[in-house]
Amino acid sequence: MDSANAVSEPSRKPLDRNLIERILSAVVLLPIVTLIVWWGEPLVTVTVMLLAVLALHELFSLFRGGGYTPRRSAGFLSVLLFVIAARVRVSVEPLDWTGFALVTSIIASLSVELPRHNRDRSLLHWSLTLSGAAYIGWTLAHFVLLRDISHPLLPGSPLRLLRLDSGAAWIVFVLAVTFLSDTGAYFTGRAFGRHRMAPYISPKKSWEGAAGGVVLATLAGVGFTPLLGLPIDPWVGGLLGAIGSVAGQAGDLAESLIKRQVDIKDSGKIIPGHGGLLDRVDSLLFTAPVLYYMITIALLTR
Repeated sequence: MDSANAVSEPSRKPLDRNLIERILSAVVLLPIVTLIVWWGEPLVTVTVMLLAVLALHELFSLFRGGGYTPRRSAGFLSVLLFVIAARVRVSVEPLDWTGFALVTSIIASLSVELPRHNRDRSLLHWSLTLSGAAYIGWTLAHFVLLRDISHPLLPGSPLRLLRLDSGAAWIVFVLAVTFLSDTGAYFTGRAFGRHRMAPYISPKKSWEGAAGGVVLATLAGVGFTPLLGLPIDPWVGGLLGAIGSVAGQAGDLAESLIKRQVDIKDSGKIIPGHGGLLDRVDSLLFTAPVLYYMITIALLTR
C-alpha cells in the first residue's frame, strides 16, 4: 500500500484530496470485505482468484509499459492454479497440490515461448511470466490458507455477536494489522518524516513513518487478540503485528521498485486515492504469507 510517509512536503491541497478519497474507498470496501470473510467458502476462494487475475493484469501492464512482454495466458493460468492448490491441498491428500501448481506453471510459461519466431528475449519473458504469477498468485493464495485455520476461539470475545470462526478472525487480524500499519506510516510520515528510507525507490517514505507504522500495528496486534478471541497471549499478538508491519512495508517498497523500474506512477486507477488494485494489495502480498506462517508457529507452540 503506497502510504504517503512523506519526507518532502508536497502541496497541502492534493494530499487532503487524496486522503478523502482513501477514506471513502475504505468506507465502501470495508463492508464488502467483511461480508466475504464472514461468509467463508467458496466465496473467499472465488474472490481471491478474481483479485489475483486483476492484480496480475495490472502487473503485466506495468511490465509491458517498461518494454517487456510477459505471457498473459500462462500467467493467468498459473495464478488460478496457485489459488486452487491452496484451496484443495487441505482436503485432498496426499497429492502435493502446491507442487503440482508450481510444476504446471513452469511448464506452461516456458512452453508458450517455444513456437514464437522472435526468441531474442524469450528467457526474460518466461522469467517475468513465472515470477509475476508467483508474486501475485501464491502470495494471495495464503488468504485461502488463513481462512482454513480451525481452532476454538476464546469465550467472551467482544465481537462474538459477529459469529466469526477462527479462519475469519485471523483474516480480520491480518487485514487490521496491515491497514493500521499503513495508516500509522501515512500520518506519522506526514507529521514527522525527515529521514528518507529508500529515496531511489520511493522518495516520500521516511524512517519516522515506518516506525509509526510498526508502533500502530503492534498496538493493533495487542488489541485485536482479545477482541477477536484469538487463543494467544496479547504480547504474541503484538509481536505478530510488528512482524506484519515490517513485511507489509517491505511489500509496499517492492511494488514501488517495480514501478520505478518501468517509470510508471500507479498500477491502475480502479480505486480512488490508491491507484490500481495492485497499489492497494501490495502490502498484503507480503503480510498474508509471512503472518500465515508466523500464526501457524504461534498456534503450534502455545
